[in-house]
Amino acid sequence: MKPFKYIKYLFTSTNRHGVHSPFVYEYLTNGLYKNQRFGEHKMLMEWKERAPFSKRKQKIINRTLHYFNDMDFSKFHENCFRSDKTEYFSLKTDCVEEILGASDDFSLLVIDHISATNLQKKQWEHLKKNTKFQVSIDFFDIGLLFRKKGQVKEDFSIRI
Repeated sequence: MKPFKYIKYLFTSTNRHGVHSPFVYEYLTNGLYKNQRFGEHKMLMEWKERAPFSKRKQKIINRTLHYFNDMDFSKFHENCFRSDKTEYFSLKTDCVEEILGASDDFSLLVIDHISATNLQKKQWEHLKKNTKFQVSIDFFDIGLLFRKKGQVKEDFSIRI
């Protein structure tokens, strides 16, 4: 991790209080920032077999998977982000074309290594701009892309 890139990220990112999207605010408040212990999600266990994750990435992924697959979330929202509609990709091993080609089958994409190199940062920017995705969330080294009907296109850079 390049220290200057991370410092720049810290200055340009926001927390949940700087988010103007109800969908993202609820996700951050009730999913990511909620002080609750979760067991390791089965999808995270599967993904860890393919790629090692730092504790920070594991926390983000695990809480995200639990939040969008929670029964309370399903009651109030169309749960189009359930486990069978979620997939992990890495910009180290997957090219943008592969990700875009597979994105029709998924509503939530977890993209790893979004800022490790300048090329990967450009690939992440390309994915964010694609019209298939309405919401993107950048957590510096990992990102989320959402396909959500009726949502205005928005990009967020969130520190956690």
